[in-house]
Amino acid sequence: MANIKLTRFSPNRSIRVHHLKNSSPMFEFHAHDSYELIMLTNCNGKRYIGDSVSRTEKSELLLIPPYVRHTWDCESKAQDIVVVLFGNELLDTAIPELQPVMHWLKAINQVVTLTLDTKCKETLYKAPMLEMKRSNSVEQVTKVISILDSLRTSCDKNESYITATPQVWLPRLIEYISADEIRSFTDCVSKLNMSESSLKRLLKKELDTNFTELYRHIRIKKAQRLLARTSTPISIIAEQSNFNSVRSFNEAFKVYSSLTPKQFRIEHQWRLN
Repeated sequence: MANIKLTRFSPNRSIRVHHLKNSSPMFEFHAHDSYELIMLTNCNGKRYIGDSVSRTEKSELLLIPPYVRHTWDCESKAQDIVVVLFGNELLDTAIPELQPVMHWLKAINQVVTLTLDTKCKETLYKAPMLEMKRSNSVEQVTKVISILDSLRTSCDKNESYITATPQVWLPRLIEYISADEIRSFTDCVSKLNMSESSLKRLLKKELDTNFTELYRHIRIKKAQRLLARTSTPISIIAEQSNFNSVRSFNEAFKVYSSLTPKQFRIEHQWRLN
């Protein structure tokens, strides 16, 4: 079974980028709780995505939705492997021009794959992906949005999809925990219609965590959104995030974010302007 990785972004970033050169994609069978753009160049072998096994092309770009298991088994080293991770926060905006991309992205339940076999595709996808790691944060955001918009257009022209079913239980659990009400472990077990031992085993095996840590992870991410996008007092956000006191909220938030809630809000004040 795949290990699901909880993606932690830097306090002032909504994107994580990794770039490997002359390397084999030797990562384990895994999934992310974020979206993943991955490009491999000059790489031959097999890709394993969900329950699908297929040949990988010499150079390709894939968009993988959250909670879809994947890995590669290549016969040779790839010239470049570029991995871009991003969450819903990237496009969580009221800017009208971004609405078509945001709606398309949220509706995706299959992996999008694109062979980079023309000069046009190299210009639209390969060049910006290769430049991603050395770009500043603003440039990374604009590049990712441009790539997603081009992928959306390509998909409208019947480009390739890979059918892959996400793991169902985790998104349901995260959605349930993310609600405003306090959720106990017993509540979650009942919601998922599974035994306590089964949920504990899944959390350990697939997330290498326990319910308390996952609950804190989700509630802190919610607090980050409230701090960045509202002027709600920190004491109220602590309460809305289901912490017993502002002190415990501050301590947990700093462990997770490396900043206090006040410092985090200052970093993101531009969103309130």
